[in-house]
Amino acid sequence: SGADATRPVRDFHQKSSVDVLRKECAVSGATKECCALDTGIFAMTVEWCIAFFRLAARAWEGSTLLAAVEASKLYFDFYLEVVMASLPEQSQDAYLERMAGQSKLPLQILEAAHGCLGGLELRGALLPDCAFLHFGTLQEFPSASLEAVRQRLVPFYAPGQVSSSASVSSDGTPLLVNCKEGTVKVQRSAAEAGGECHDVAWVEMCE
Repeated sequence: SGADATRPVRDFHQKSSVDVLRKECAVSGATKECCALDTGIFAMTVEWCIAFFRLAARAWEGSTLLAAVEASKLYFDFYLEVVMASLPEQSQDAYLERMAGQSKLPLQILEAAHGCLGGLELRGALLPDCAFLHFGTLQEFPSASLEAVRQRLVPFYAPGQVSSSASVSSDGTPLLVNCKEGTVKVQRSAAEAGGECHDVAWVEMCE
């Protein structure tokens, strides 16, 4: 655990092209062409959080960056603009060059991001056996959640608790998640039932 289980991160890529991944991220010695995959767990130290809040408090158009984001006046990609600003030994010019053509944030904000976050340490852990469950969209949520149920996974903050129960079906039958067994009855509409249906129907917390 801790630093002994991790290694320093020198660089990483966010949604880069296949050509860039092939050039910069290919796993040497592999029997077939492949690259490493980040499974999306990002833990923040107190120092990193303080630096991030310092960035959020920066003045912007009569208010702060945090207020602008909350009002949907600014949008950012956490990994692209924020985490990438934390890469060690990366000059501001190198960071701005990487953001060109990718980030939609104004130059002043990108400079502030590097000023607040630049030079902080990033570390990564290599997991030999893991599953990648993506909850990025509403369409992905049911299938990823069901896979978590199949593998009997529980949140890291709830050790010892029993995994959720779910009625899993692959024939288009609506899925019952954490529902009272034997009392909840659901079915698809006549229009859906008459044709081939591939979408997941999800029913949760009903009695």
